[in-house]
Parts: sequence; C-alpha cells; structure tokens
Amino acid sequence: MNSRELEAREHYLDHAGANLYSETQLQECFRDLSQNLYCNPHTSKSTEDLIDQVRYRILEHFNTDSSKYHVIFTSGTTASLKIVAETFNFTGNHSQFRYLRDSHTSVLGMRELVTSQKIVPIEKDELLAISKGKFHCFPESESKSLIVFPAQCNFNGFKYPLELIENFHSKNLPSDFQNSEWFVCLDAASFVSTNHLNLSHFTPDFVCISFYKIFGYPTGLGALLVSKRAEDALRKRYYGGGTVKIAMSQLNFHEKRDCLHERFEDGTIPFISIISLLHGFSTLKRLIPSTQEARTMERISRHTFNLAKYLRDRLAALKHTSGEDVVRLYSDTDYSSSSAQGGIVNFNILHSDGSFAGHICGDAYDLINGIPTGSIRVSMGYMTTKANVDALINMIENCYCRPTKLPVQLESISSMYKRFPVAKMDEIKLEMICIYPIKSCAAFKVFDRWPLTPRGFLFDREWMIVTEKGVALTQKNNTRLCLIRPSIDQERGKMILNFPEMESIDVELKLNVERGRMIEDSSLCQSKVCGDRVQGFDCGEKIAQWLEEALNMPGLRLLRKNNDEKRFFRKNGSLQDCPEISLANQAQFLLINSTSVSWLMDQVRDWDEEGDREGLLSNVIDRFRGNIVIKSSKSLEEAAWKIVRIGQILFKVDGQCTRCQMICIDQRSGEKTAEPLRTLAREFEGKMKFGIYLSQMNDFTNSVLSCIDRIEIVE
Repeated sequence: MNSRELEAREHYLDHAGANLYSETQLQECFRDLSQNLYCNPHTSKSTEDLIDQVRYRILEHFNTDSSKYHVIFTSGTTASLKIVAETFNFTGNHSQFRYLRDSHTSVLGMRELVTSQKIVPIEKDELLAISKGKFHCFPESESKSLIVFPAQCNFNGFKYPLELIENFHSKNLPSDFQNSEWFVCLDAASFVSTNHLNLSHFTPDFVCISFYKIFGYPTGLGALLVSKRAEDALRKRYYGGGTVKIAMSQLNFHEKRDCLHERFEDGTIPFISIISLLHGFSTLKRLIPSTQEARTMERISRHTFNLAKYLRDRLAALKHTSGEDVVRLYSDTDYSSSSAQGGIVNFNILHSDGSFAGHICGDAYDLINGIPTGSIRVSMGYMTTKANVDALINMIENCYCRPTKLPVQLESISSMYKRFPVAKMDEIKLEMICIYPIKSCAAFKVFDRWPLTPRGFLFDREWMIVTEKGVALTQKNNTRLCLIRPSIDQERGKMILNFPEMESIDVELKLNVERGRMIEDSSLCQSKVCGDRVQGFDCGEKIAQWLEEALNMPGLRLLRKNNDEKRFFRKNGSLQDCPEISLANQAQFLLINSTSVSWLMDQVRDWDEEGDREGLLSNVIDRFRGNIVIKSSKSLEEAAWKIVRIGQILFKVDGQCTRCQMICIDQRSGEKTAEPLRTLAREFEGKMKFGIYLSQMNDFTNSVLSCIDRIEIVE
C-alpha cells in the first residue's frame, strides 16, 4: 500500500505487532513469481540454492555469515522459542532455565517444555546488575544452562544491554549462576524491526525473529539463528520429511542430515515466502540508497525513537482542567536516549478523577475492580510520520481533555444518568419504528404499526450481504451499504431495494426453499454479530449481480437466514433466559430517544447548526440505527429504565448499547466523519454508551406494536 494513501485515510501505529509492507515490495514479489518457476526445494536444486542464498542474505543483514551461525526457518519467533525449549539439552546437576519475568508470553510458555530441574525467573534489575557487575569467574562445568531475555521489551520498548551476553559466555556472573555453562537465547522480534542487531559484536547462542515485524510481508515466517557454539547443545528427536538421509519402516532406523538447518526444518518449508524475503531486504536498501543496511537500520532506530519521544512528551503534558494527568505512562526510561529506548509508548487514559478509561467493543470486562485489563501500545515503524502521531494526540485531546465550562458535571456515568429526572408517561411518545431487513443497510421506517415475531420485528435483520468468502459485509468495511434502501410491500409479498442512479430490484418475501440454494454450516460472519455458525438461503444470481454493481465489489451474495435454526444472544456465555434473535448484534430491539440525540448534538462543537435542525436531527438519529425511536421530555433518562411497557407489550432492558465508529457514517451519503463518536467519548469520559437494548417479556403471539401505543415506565 502506498503510505501516502494510507495516511490520507487512516493511521497505523502498531508496528510492533506487524510492520507495513510497501507497494513496491509487493510489486516486486508479484513480478518475480510471475516470471519464474519455483519448485519444492526437496526436488529442485535451483530452488534449494536460492533458499540458501536467502540464508546468506539474512546473516549478512545481521553482520555475520554461515561460518558463525545457522539459519533455521520457522513460522515465527514463537515457533523458534518452542524449538529451543523442546530441544535444548540440559545436562549436569547444576543446569538451570532462567527467563526474564517481564518476557513475552511465548517465553513464559517455555517453562512447560524445558527439562531442567531448576526453573527460575530473573527480575529486570537483577539482569541489569549482571551487565554492570564484576564477579568471580568460575571454572569450567559439565552442566549446561539456558537464559532467555528480550533485546527490546515488547511492552514498552525498553532495550536491554546486549553486553551482558558476554558476561554469560565469560562466566562473569553472580554465585547463583555459577557451576554451569550458560547459553543465551535472545528474543529479538521486537528489536530487529527497527534496530540493527550486530551479531559480529554481540553473539547470543540463539536468536529468534519474525520477518513480518521487519518487512510486513510475508507473514507466518521467522527464523531461529543458532551459533556454531550452540549447535551441539540441541538434541532433536522427531524427524519429518526432508530432515533425514534415510528412514526404514521395517526397522527402527534413520539417519539425519548433516547440516543443522536440514535436521530441524521438518517437511517442506514455505519456499515461496522465503524467496520473497529478498524483496524485503531490497526495500530496506532502497530507503537510503548508497548506504549500508546497518546505517539504514540505525537511521530507522533514531526516527522511531524521536517519534516515540515526541508522543511520550505530548501525552505527559496533557492535563484535565482539574490539573490531573490525562495519561498514565508505563516506561522504564525517560526517553532521553535511543540506545535504551525503542519506538514504543505504552499508556492508559485516565478520567479527571484518576479512574481508568477505556473499553473493548463488545467486552464488558474492560475494568476489573477499577483496574484495567490491558493498556494502549503505540509502536512506530519506518513508515510512521509525525502526522500519524498527531492524529492520535488530537483524538485524545478532543475526547478526553474537557473544556473549562462543562456541559454537565460528571462524577461517573451511572450517577450522571440518575440525575436526569424521569419524564411523565404522557410525555413519552413512540415516534417511529425502524426495520432493517438487510443487515447494515438503510432502515425501512414505519409510522403506524408493525408485527412482532419471536426474534423481534417481522423481517428485521433477516437478510445479509456476504462476500465471496462467506463473510458478512457491514458498513465498517463498505460504507455504501447505507445507500441500499429496502422497503417492505407485504401486499405484493416483495422486498424492494433502491440505490442511487440504479433501477430498483425486488426479492420475494415468501421463502421458496426449492428455488433457493441452501448454504449448510457456513460461517457467514466471524464477528460478534454472528459468532455462531449460521445457515442461510441464497437469493439468486439476479440480486447478486445487482449488489455487485451497486457496491462495486465482485462475488457478493444476498443470504436469508434460515429461521428453523434458532440463534440466541448469550449473556455471560450462558443460554439461560436468553432471547432468540435474528442477525442483529445482540438484542431483539434497540431503543433510541430523539431527545437524547438532540442533547448530544448540542454538545458537538463543530457541527453547523444554521441549516435545517430537524433534518440534521433525523440524520443523526439514523446513525444510531435504533428499532424503536421515542421522544421524551427528558434527555438520557432511558439509561435508568428497567422495564418498559408499550401498549400491552412488556420489554426488559438488557443494558446500554456500546458504540463504535458505525455512528460516524453519514447514513445519507456514506461519508465518514469524526462525530458524534468523539463527542460521545468526551462527554461520557470514554464510556461510549448510547441507547438501550430491549427484549420481549410477555407472549409475542399475534403482537403488533403501534406508534399510538401508550408508553409506561414500569421501573
């Protein structure tokens, strides 16, 4: 992807998770594969020779060669660590497995595999003391021990001094490390993505890396670098295809290959991906022409460090009007030196009272006893720009740094809602009923009456558009869905679809199973909307072609849910007392109060209110995609309701709706905006909840909801 195009649309700040691949890199990979034939290296000498060339290229990047290190291809750093844990030969009575307590989960998992009788965590301060201390060097020992630590902390970017590797090799260690020969396993995944690892200067015995963290592409490929000193410390038992010279089935006999990497790479390695690494290295070389790769990586290191320092300093300066910090930073340095700090900033956002903000969409467990279950990690890469960082800073300032004059006084979201008095029953009106026949498309608005089913409103979220891979299409990945406007004509038995500048098309409401094509056990959507496996009926080629033309996407299908297969919203993982739902997110109904929407509009700072206020209000109401739209004399009171009666139908409140970027899509144009999510986050200090979920409590047989029905708040 062209970085300028990405910057114009969105901002990527997760380079510690995966680097971004470049457009030129992908073009070169495609050109290479389209012009050359690469076969299985077990049967093709030319492919095998090219892969060996890639091994040499990898070692060259780390300033070493094949006389000092082997390259074993793996699926990534985790697989490399697992190999070391499974095969390291702990010998002698004094063997130990030591690991940094603050290591990645994949390092902690090594504890389950190592055969050492002594498994001991080491604290950060203890490890740093070894790099600085002068200890008594002990004599040679027959015991073999292993220590694992990261070159750079994946959490906050702290760089561990690699000089301590020599302490372990020279046995310059505290007394509790003595009487053993030590081997060092370096988790280098985070470090090598933006730093130069010079293996001629620092010589760990094992180096674990993932290439997608360096180049972005290909994924699922890493390497374990093994020093010549350490190759005899590994004892591999299993053998797979390609790792033996001969294996006999009638006798328990086999002979492993001579070269270390040949003995460890079971089966056919991903040779196409491995060959693609050459174009990744070429990409790095093109960044700064006529400069050694080591210099390129050093400049990348300075670039990412400077951006991280800028972000850290800006975040540290953010204050609430009370003078309290907006951000709590998690760091082990003061960001004064790139030799000790990488391009990572980790933090949490705080409310003005010092409590933690934050929420994961669809997860109610963002905080446990007031303590966050996670944090925000921002990580830089060579493609990161100041504009990317400024976008994050601006978002935090706009959402969490409140103006001096507060529209409401917020101690907590729950206490705020309680202060809004409940309106009288005569002051609450049902303005309209909204049916969304096709998931994520526009609403069919009803202003008189509409029947109910065991799943909610008749025909609500009964259809969905899926891609050629069977994944549900939503406005999050195609905003033009909101321009598809279905309407229901029950007299004609048709659903009519309209789209700007296209002829309308209709779909039969009466399901004809014989004409439809059943999609059995197809996972239509992997999101929280359809976390279950869902069965559906294909609505045919004609409508599929219409959708492809409207949305400019190939391979689309319209599927109708098979209502013989029941789907329930699981509360806390249990099906007990759970209502049946269609293809809705999590509840049968969503209630929106237009008075609350009007209140929210008044808090938005930069919306132009000189135009048609009613038209703007209607537009914003559409963004919240409620089924039941009421009007009350009191804003936000609905958040305190427990049971609502509309006519003769009782509804139980199932909680508030947590909002995401969907409400930032203008439902009339399909354009994305920053509002009203930004204001919602600011006003409720990160608790982005608006509207309430409802489910039916009494018998729904022959039930009809009418806009003239009386609304009563039972409790």
